[in-house]
Amino acid sequence: MAKNRVRDNFNRFQKYATINITKKLQKTADEIKVDIMKVVEDKLLETYKNNVLLSYVSRSAEGLAVAEYNRKAKEAEQKDRELGLNTRHRRKKLTYRHTNTFINAIHTKTEENRIKIVLDDSTYDNGKSVAEVYKYLTKGTKGGDAYAYDNNGEIKSAYNYPTPEHDFEIHTKLQMEGFLNNLNLKDYAGARRYRIKKRR
Repeated sequence: MAKNRVRDNFNRFQKYATINITKKLQKTADEIKVDIMKVVEDKLLETYKNNVLLSYVSRSAEGLAVAEYNRKAKEAEQKDRELGLNTRHRRKKLTYRHTNTFINAIHTKTEENRIKIVLDDSTYDNGKSVAEVYKYLTKGTKGGDAYAYDNNGEIKSAYNYPTPEHDFEIHTKLQMEGFLNNLNLKDYAGARRYRIKKRR
């Protein structure tokens, strides 16, 4: 069985996260004049991107410590707000900032009754393609020698820690199954974005 590939709801493996709209669901959507494809497309894109962002973690011990410190500071702020205090707890600077190149490359594509996640062919400043980074994220890496990076015009080096597999596709699959199982299309009937457009 292939790892880190998402099953669509017809139980066929797809390269990317894929959702099939069943005839029954389409019929219900048509009856209340809701564009089911648009509803599911928006939810799939939002869920996939959120899960990618949540899967990002630092690979170094220092980076993990900073992330944990910042998480606790955020929790403390939320507790203060519950008590009516508007305080800001100090955060530490993260050891690595994402460029959002991967996130910005994520899109949806609709084919008949199928909606899937696709990645455009953009590249990073270092020449790596989004497809290569997708492979690193979903398969993981073994790490290796130090690598050079640009820190505001100053070239620095860092140890290349191994990358664990990112499970954003598995989480997306499970969350989208839950979304479809609990979907009440009447909740979308009043939204202009999801109304079925009349053909002229």
